[in-house]
Amino acid sequence: MSTQYQNLLEEILELAGVKINGGNPWDIQVNNDKFYRRAITEGELGLGESYMEG
Repeated sequence: MSTQYQNLLEEILELAGVKINGGNPWDIQVNNDKFYRRAITEGELGLGESYMEG
């Protein structure tokens, strides 16, 4: 199930030139697979809280 969220999030971020675990300073580094579901279901709040939790 998490790969479904991951694929959707990758597609969305690609529109902004952001890659997950990419090498650019603006790319997102994901340390926990729960991030994908949280980012999709909770939107900006989920992204921000995930960032704060590391």
